[in-house]
Amino acid sequence: MTSPEAPGTPSRPARPAYGEYAEPGDPRFAPPTAAPAAPAPAEPVARPRRRDWIASSILLALGFLSTVNAVIVALNLEDALKQMYAFYGGTDVYAPAGNLDLARWVIIVSHVVLFAATLLITRALAAAGRLSFWVPLLGGAVAGIIYVVTVTSLLLGDPALLDLAMKFTAG
Repeated sequence: MTSPEAPGTPSRPARPAYGEYAEPGDPRFAPPTAAPAAPAPAEPVARPRRRDWIASSILLALGFLSTVNAVIVALNLEDALKQMYAFYGGTDVYAPAGNLDLARWVIIVSHVVLFAATLLITRALAAAGRLSFWVPLLGGAVAGIIYVVTVTSLLLGDPALLDLAMKFTAG
């Protein structure tokens, strides 16, 4: 096969076509064929992200410790209020208001239920391969809000502590 040459260029030998010098029947020099079609990819298996799993595990461990701490504090809430009353100069013997048991159970039940829900949702998201570190953060924030609101309502609903606070701020 010769190619037309431009005038004024030196002549070169024509390039051989693919497999022109090959011996007949040699499979190494057979013309290329289309590659077989790749098999369809299988359903991808969701793999949890390593950093997310580590962060979620650490946050769940901290959530567990926080839950245990909240339960212990709630069980000793009466003693803590008596100590606070004595610290701020209460002269009478402190008797907690009637809503102490309700506050105690709100803290205990809410923290245990929130931790269990956080654990289950985090595991489900991690098993599906989705980000899950935010679930323990959200559970901790909700538990903290419940704790602060419950203790604040307990303190503001106790007439003995309110009287003491008024005396303390009056000077």
